[in-house]
Amino acid sequence: MFGLFGDGANAAADCVGLACNGGNGGLFFGNGGNGANGGSGGSAFFVGNGGAGGNAVLAGQVGGNGGNGGLLFGNGGMGGQGGTGLTGAPGVNPSPNGKAADGPAGNCLGCIQVPYSGSPGGDGKDGAMAGQAGGDGGGGAGGSIGGSGAVLEIVGGNGGNGGAGNAAGGAGGNGGSGGTVSNSLSPAANGDYATGGNGGAGGAGGVGSNGGNGGMGGNATSTGGPATGGNGGKGGDGGDATAPGGIGGTGMPGGNGGRAGLLGGVGGAGGTGGTGGTGGTGASGGNGGDGGSGGVATGVTTGVTTQGTGGTGGIGGTGAPGGPGGAGGTGGTGGAGGLGGQSGKPGTGGAVGGTGSAGADGSNGSHG
Repeated sequence: MFGLFGDGANAAADCVGLACNGGNGGLFFGNGGNGANGGSGGSAFFVGNGGAGGNAVLAGQVGGNGGNGGLLFGNGGMGGQGGTGLTGAPGVNPSPNGKAADGPAGNCLGCIQVPYSGSPGGDGKDGAMAGQAGGDGGGGAGGSIGGSGAVLEIVGGNGGNGGAGNAAGGAGGNGGSGGTVSNSLSPAANGDYATGGNGGAGGAGGVGSNGGNGGMGGNATSTGGPATGGNGGKGGDGGDATAPGGIGGTGMPGGNGGRAGLLGGVGGAGGTGGTGGTGGTGASGGNGGDGGSGGVATGVTTGVTTQGTGGTGGIGGTGAPGGPGGAGGTGGTGGAGGLGGQSGKPGTGGAVGGTGSAGADGSNGSHG
């Protein structure tokens, strides 16, 4: 039941849903209550001013309409400000889609006679379809020689290189490990030596994908002469991202101003349009692969050793640009004025949203 006199209640600041609408004024006299959180302002009946519409507090929410002035006399309530537009969608890198074939391992020590060497591992295959990762390189052949004989040199096979990820997205394959060797001929001769195989390089990543890790250098042990560890393979570079962030959503309209009383009063001003949404964040660049560790060299008799050098890490890919901000929302319509009264001014349009952040650059791979 409506009261005869008195103002309508203002909506509480922590209101939800219909409770955010302002209460109506008394039947004969009374102002409408103010709305909150996008709720409408309450209206007056015969004499009184309409309540102001509530400002939107959520993204994508329209500003509340101002309440109407009394049927006879009263000003219309002002419309509430529209909510901010929704944030643009983030850029997305291609999804993984399987892996290409790995390279075969080296399987023969002594196939190459000068020096007595292991066969190298095969290279991994490149990714052949969008999202497919490159195959891993095969490990180089290793082994040992001992007893007595004329062979003085042994060299491990090099690891195969990892395949590149598909250009349309796909991680690079890992490089194969170099062959590990041991030379323990008897009697030991100063000319005997052993050299570990070098690790293969990691494959480059496709769009927004990680580079492969470099293969480890092979270890080397020699009884009578120098020992040299194999060098680690270089890490593959991460791929640059190309997917920008999405466009921010348009700001929401401001609420309309309430009408004035028929016999006198000023119409309510329209609410200001909401600010456009911020553009989405760009996709991240791929991480560079880690360099392979160098092989360990051990000299049993002479102690003359050269440790393998670790491979350099791959360079991380660059992130994609952020998306543009959304357009500002339209201002609300001003309410109609009463007899001899002015109509309310229309609300101003909202500001354009800010540009989204660029995607993060991929991290560089560590040195082996």
